[in-house]
Amino acid sequence: MRPAEEIEKIVGKADCQAPDAMRRRLWKDIAETLQQSEITTGKRGNVRVWRILMNSKIAKLAVAAVIVVAALAVGVETFTRTRPDKTLAFSAEIRTNMALDLDPKAAIPLRQTRPEDFDVTWDGENGGTLRIMPDSSLRLATPSWPKPEWNNVVAWAHSILPKITESTDTSVSARQCRFAAILTSEGNLAVLQIGDYDESKARLQWQVEGPTLPGYGPVQVVTLACVDPEKPSAQPCAIDFDTGGTSVIPAQVLNLPPEDFLGWLEQNGIDAIARMTNEGGGLTGVGLACRAVAPGVWTIIPALGVRDIMGDTPYQSRDPILFEEGRYQVVVAFKTREGGMGILQMRGADRVGQTTEFRYKMVQPDSPDVTEAQAQDEDEALPLYVSARWLSDLGKYVLIYSNDHEDRLPQSLAELREFADSEENYQWMVRDVEYVGAGLTCADSPSKMVAYDRTLLGAGKGTNVLFLDSHIEYVEPDKLAELGLPANDEEAATPQK
Repeated sequence: MRPAEEIEKIVGKADCQAPDAMRRRLWKDIAETLQQSEITTGKRGNVRVWRILMNSKIAKLAVAAVIVVAALAVGVETFTRTRPDKTLAFSAEIRTNMALDLDPKAAIPLRQTRPEDFDVTWDGENGGTLRIMPDSSLRLATPSWPKPEWNNVVAWAHSILPKITESTDTSVSARQCRFAAILTSEGNLAVLQIGDYDESKARLQWQVEGPTLPGYGPVQVVTLACVDPEKPSAQPCAIDFDTGGTSVIPAQVLNLPPEDFLGWLEQNGIDAIARMTNEGGGLTGVGLACRAVAPGVWTIIPALGVRDIMGDTPYQSRDPILFEEGRYQVVVAFKTREGGMGILQMRGADRVGQTTEFRYKMVQPDSPDVTEAQAQDEDEALPLYVSARWLSDLGKYVLIYSNDHEDRLPQSLAELREFADSEENYQWMVRDVEYVGAGLTCADSPSKMVAYDRTLLGAGKGTNVLFLDSHIEYVEPDKLAELGLPANDEEAATPQK
C-alpha cells in the first residue's frame, strides 16, 4: 500500500470530530513534510519516505492532534463511530458534594446548568453510596443476584423497564452492589457500574441507551456470485451488512496483491464475500467478528441477546461460513467493523452455478422483535426450537419425579403423565420422544443421555438431546454415533409402545 494511502487510513481512523479547518491544516503539514522527505531521500523509495515521515515530529503531532481534538470533542468511548443508532459509554470520577449528569448531551457542559439536569451524587454513607438527586424524577433499581456481570445487567435492565419506572429506591451502596439501572432526566436508560471507590469519591462507568429494547430489521434473503479471479463475474459477489448493499468486485481488483485487495474491500465497506471452496460454498468475512450458535435460535434469540453474544467476541474470524448439505444450518451472530450487529444463516450453495444464498437480519434500535407467529412463517428450523422447548419441560418433569422418588428417574414416560403441563405436552412426548433414562439416578454422570427427539432424528439432520443435568443440546449427524444413535435410521421415527 502506498504511504499516502496509509497516512489517509491512520488519520481517517483517528478523525472522529475534528473541524474542517483543523483537517486542512493537518493535511497541509503532512503534505509539506512528505514533499521535503521525497526531496531528501531521492531514490531510496517510498518505504524510506514513509519511515522518515512517521518519525518526524510534525507527523506525530499532526496525528496526535487529531486524536486529541476527537477526544476533547467526544469525551466518550462509542461502540459504533459512524452509525446514528450508536450506544454511548462513558466514564467519570464523582466526588462527595458533586452532581453528575448521565445523559450523552451533558458530555461537555457548555451551557448554564440547571438543577433538573443533574442525575446522581456521591456521599460517604456505608463506605460510599451513589444516590439519585433529592426530589428527582429519576428512577433507580439494582440487580439482586450475587456477582452480576455487565452484559447480564444490561439485559436485565431492559427486561425490567416497567418495574424500574415504579421503583422507590433512591440509592445504592457500593458494598451492597456495584451496578445500578437508572432512568435519567432525559428519559434514557443508563446502566452504571461503580469501580474503585472510597467515602469521598468513586470511579463510574455507564452506558446510555434509549428506554426501549432493540429489535431486528426485516429479514433479507441474498444470493451472491462466488468470487473467482479466473472468471470474474458481473453479478454482485460482496455485501455490506450495515447498508444492505451488494457489490461487484472488478476484475482488476481481484488480481491485486492480498494487502491491496483487502484494502479495497475495507474502503468500499465490504463485510463479506461469497466463495466456493473444496469444503463447499459460503461467505468469508472481511473484518467480521462471528460466533456460531445453535440452528434453532434464529426464531428465538432476541436482538439484545445478539448484543450480549457479540460484546464478548472481539475476534475477527477467518473461518468461512459454509452451507452444509444434509443438516440444519448453524445461525451465526456477527459484528461488522462499523459496529453493526445481526445474525445470518446459510440457505444454499450451487457449485454448478457458482452462487451462495443466505438470509440475515440486523439489530436495530426501537424496532420490535419478530413475533413467534411471524417467525414460524420464515424459519425452516422452527421444529428444533419447539423440540428444545418441550424437551426442557420434560427435563423439569424428570427432576420433580426424582425428587419424590429418592433421586430415581422414572422407568417410562407414562410415569410423568401427572406432571405434564397439558395433555398436548404429554402426547408430544409419547409421539416424538425416545426416553432412555430408566435405571438412572441423579447421582449418575451429568453427561448421561435421558431422552432425545426421535422424530427429528428420523429426518436425518441430527436431533435434540436431553441430558441428566437438564441441559438440551443439538447434536449434529456426524456426532450422533458418539451417543450410540444412528445418523439416519427410519426406525428412529417409529413411536415407542
